[in-house]
Amino acid sequence: MARRMPGLEHTATIIPKAIHALGPKQEKEFYEHWVLWHWGDIAGDAIARHVKVMGIRNKVLYATSDDSVWAQEIRMMMPQIVQNVNNYAGQALIKEMRFVKKWEKPAVPDRSSGGTWLARDAGEEDPDIGRKRRQIPLTEQDIADAQKLAAGIEDEDLAMSLRGLYRKQRQLDKLHAQEEWHPCASCGRLCAPEDRLCPACHMKEEEELRAKVRGVLRDIPWARYAEVHEYVPDCTTKIVNEQRALLVQQLASTVEVTDTESLAAKNLVMLYRCLPPDKLTEEVMKRAIYDLRFNLHRPKDYKAPRRYEIIPLRHAEHGRKAAASRPRGAQDVQEKKG
Repeated sequence: MARRMPGLEHTATIIPKAIHALGPKQEKEFYEHWVLWHWGDIAGDAIARHVKVMGIRNKVLYATSDDSVWAQEIRMMMPQIVQNVNNYAGQALIKEMRFVKKWEKPAVPDRSSGGTWLARDAGEEDPDIGRKRRQIPLTEQDIADAQKLAAGIEDEDLAMSLRGLYRKQRQLDKLHAQEEWHPCASCGRLCAPEDRLCPACHMKEEEELRAKVRGVLRDIPWARYAEVHEYVPDCTTKIVNEQRALLVQQLASTVEVTDTESLAAKNLVMLYRCLPPDKLTEEVMKRAIYDLRFNLHRPKDYKAPRRYEIIPLRHAEHGRKAAASRPRGAQDVQEKKG
């Protein structure tokens, strides 16, 4: 009978291991679906309300948006979005993000080229913003302003493109005014009625909030949500957990897998276990470093220890505790019998 190992493993580690055992193709499809279903967690609720992810094919994340302003903001933030998606998946899942005007799921998915699509979005009709915009009339003053804007440009093609862009923007502004859009609370740009900030200001505010949380965790690595909330009242448990995991990953890459004494190793364990310095016993350090062994730096000649060498088996640990609890005379008799 195989030797029974102590403790129960969490589903968060069991599922990835099981998916990995199925093979690289199944593992990739699993994480593609994982990203699509957790788009709100990756991009944030504000972006998820206006930008829907449709599918992943050939390392390209396809999305659609009900507003061209949000689509343009996401295009400008594409490197950050791509990095967030890959960090969430734990691998280089996508290289870029593209927007499509309309979502139509193919009747027979093309598995040869590789791709994962959200079946729940099939057949959904997205609002045609371009059509609605073209129905907005322009005044003579709008047309005159467009002509004046491009008056000093000698290249006629460039001047025509500039006039067209200006007219489209004026139509879009009037459409937003009809839909009761309001100025952003920070920069004054128009934003959707349900939003307080425009996309750019929203992302800036969220990044500032995350930076404050990281600052607290760097100063107090063992701080839990309640303690962080005292310093950053606007934070959420999700943001705290995300930033803690990010700092653990960053710090783990600088710590040797055999290191249990350095300040960096202790900070890593305090972050990972949410333990204050006075709780960092030798056993706690060894167990935490063992749990993080796949994320730590490994020397070339490093040989991973067996689990029972770090975490004693239950029956052996129980026997030691029972022997320690017996009177001294009883222990001597037991040793003689042995």
